[in-house]
Amino acid sequence: MRPRTEVTTGGVRHGRRRSVLAVSFAALALGGTMSAASPASAAGSRLGGVDMQRACDNQYPGKGLRAVVLDRADAYSWTCSGGTFRGGIEITTECAAEYGQGAYAGLGNRRDPFSWYCQGWETTARMRAAVNWAVAELRSPDPTMSDHWGKPWSGYCERFVEQAGGFKYHFGSANEHYQWHRSRGLIHSDARPPAGAVVFYDGGRGDGHVGISLGNGQVISTQGYGGQRLPVWRHSVTGLTNHYLGWAYPIGA
Repeated sequence: MRPRTEVTTGGVRHGRRRSVLAVSFAALALGGTMSAASPASAAGSRLGGVDMQRACDNQYPGKGLRAVVLDRADAYSWTCSGGTFRGGIEITTECAAEYGQGAYAGLGNRRDPFSWYCQGWETTARMRAAVNWAVAELRSPDPTMSDHWGKPWSGYCERFVEQAGGFKYHFGSANEHYQWHRSRGLIHSDARPPAGAVVFYDGGRGDGHVGISLGNGQVISTQGYGGQRLPVWRHSVTGLTNHYLGWAYPIGA
């Protein structure tokens, strides 16, 4: 069975939007000393355990190394070992490989090597408010109409997410919004957007499409084109015929 750590005690704090390595071991020669960076601060939502053997296979391809704990009282003592070679494990790199971009390492107990886990980005209060607004719109007496704009939602996906976010930004289309994030390297390509993230698609006759993530692989967005009158609806992140482009944190989140 592959070594897979799972948290059994309280998690450490990890900083939001940081992809810093939770631990970065120097490659070790037999009998060498280990140096490790401390885990990044501030917490996100827990995603699951870390497959340490997979980390060794991915980070040292073709070497046939095994994931080994050198000291059962030291969480930082994981190494990839084979013969006289010992190499460190970049745990946040493995979290991102297992759970997608945005995942990073957490540690339950620095004296327990099996308490490493992976966590996701934090959802802010403003993002939670966006989710609540989108859900209320979905459940409104007439989910086809925008009370604010006085017109059907069809064809106005960008306005939908802007209103959900409290009118903190404005773009002419979902594609323009997407390109703003993309040009700054802020798009995450995995299909696990946190609740309140903005989720982008192509299509829309060149204007693109965008919705609000509910978390757990679900999105609320508008449907149809201008001139139609279709209700806002709930769908899976990759459940549209439009090609999925990725997600980003809302501006000002």
